[in-house]
Amino acid sequence: MKMNKWFLCFGVILGIFTKIEAWVYRYHYYSLDEAKDMVYGLDGNIYVCGMSDNINGKRDIVVASLTPDGIERWIYRYNGPANDNDVAWAIVYGDDGNIYIAGHSCQSGSTPDFTVISLTSTGVERWIYSYNGAGNSYDFAFDIAYGNNRIYAVGRETDIGGTSKGVIICLDTNGNFKWRYSYDGGLNAMEYSIIYGGDGNIYATSSWNDIVVVSVTVDGIENWIYRYNYKIPGNPSLYCIDVPHFITYGSDGNIYVGGYSDITDGWGIDSIFTTIFSLTPSGNLRWQYNFYEGQATYGIDGAGDGIYYDNKFYFTTKSSQNGQLKVVGINSINGAHIFTYSYPYLSGYDYLYSIFIGGGFLYATGNRGGGVYNNIILFKVDPTNGIGDLVYTYDNGGSDVAYKGISDPEGKIYIAGYSEGNGEDFIVLGNVLVNIAETKNYKIFEGIQNKGFIIDIQGRIIKGYKNNFKNLKSGIYFLNQKGKKLNKILKIN
Repeated sequence: MKMNKWFLCFGVILGIFTKIEAWVYRYHYYSLDEAKDMVYGLDGNIYVCGMSDNINGKRDIVVASLTPDGIERWIYRYNGPANDNDVAWAIVYGDDGNIYIAGHSCQSGSTPDFTVISLTSTGVERWIYSYNGAGNSYDFAFDIAYGNNRIYAVGRETDIGGTSKGVIICLDTNGNFKWRYSYDGGLNAMEYSIIYGGDGNIYATSSWNDIVVVSVTVDGIENWIYRYNYKIPGNPSLYCIDVPHFITYGSDGNIYVGGYSDITDGWGIDSIFTTIFSLTPSGNLRWQYNFYEGQATYGIDGAGDGIYYDNKFYFTTKSSQNGQLKVVGINSINGAHIFTYSYPYLSGYDYLYSIFIGGGFLYATGNRGGGVYNNIILFKVDPTNGIGDLVYTYDNGGSDVAYKGISDPEGKIYIAGYSEGNGEDFIVLGNVLVNIAETKNYKIFEGIQNKGFIIDIQGRIIKGYKNNFKNLKSGIYFLNQKGKKLNKILKIN
């Protein structure tokens, strides 16, 4: 293709040029709206679930579908029959092309029921399944997986004695009940995760003072239960609570679990350890990795999310001593430390909730403070050497938090969470291009006085331009190029 027409938007600036997001999607219904989870569908669209207050001040389940360009395709809302608080926690796109959401809804009375909803890719409700535990109390679905043409949701149920237990419920793709499996479980949503393993088994977590990992077959038959309880070398008598935040299945056929260990000494001071461990498919401990730098002073610590990639395991955490956000790489075979990327402390509320791969790089997203409010942040880290940087920040003037980040097959980045606007808005930041492939024809240029940058129509920097622009004032220009020669420069701003 000959570049001999007006085609480039060129900015010459004095000072710092900040990349902006390609698009921002905000959904606001009444008061409080939050996106909790997001998935990129096989149909090339984005699906996001969460919660949204209704006009009665109660929360509804909300699901939004967007195109990769941020155009709203449809919105689905569900208000349970009891017109009380309903929330969607997790979403999965099935191989059958349908959407499945896990959460809770109030079917009768004011206590929630374990709930799974299925929608078509066009937003049409297919079916709703709800489960009320024997205790007729608090029951929740917190995570969901698809495999073997079945749906597996994990969460909490209350038994007839009022005890909280972990529960896995399997449904077919038409919403018909297949089986239920219960095991020891706690109260917190972050404790429950579920995956469909490459070996055809189901793996799930919960917490009952220990981290509990269970494996069941696709027919609900228990393979094994593993309990992890951290013991301090030389002082194993100290009381410790271990809580999981995620579980993942590596392409090496092993299981990886992450969370934290909370140790209380005789003076009531908590020490928070980041805890990572790996199990074989038969439930045997392969190794454990514990990260600790000092006394915990903030409420959210431990491993936030983890991912297996290229024979290594990577996870997010923060330092209990100085609050630094971290991305850590370890050897997947023996748990040996490889690198730690750290970002300076700003606020006790900084946290990285999600880690993912895009274009061969690690990305981690969450929030950081540093003032009165939080900002959404995105880190980019080279998985081969741990070199990274803060590459994107979203600040809407209030508190902004990201819970989930994903990448599409082209390496485009999407981030979901909430942002203060008219109250609190459900937000998706789309096509956050921080990993643009270098174009061979363009190289970084620094003029004597100015810098020149090629930018696209939405203001994203593509690359610096090799030429001498010392006589140009700051502004926006169109360039006409033929080969390596610039024929014309037209200032438009």
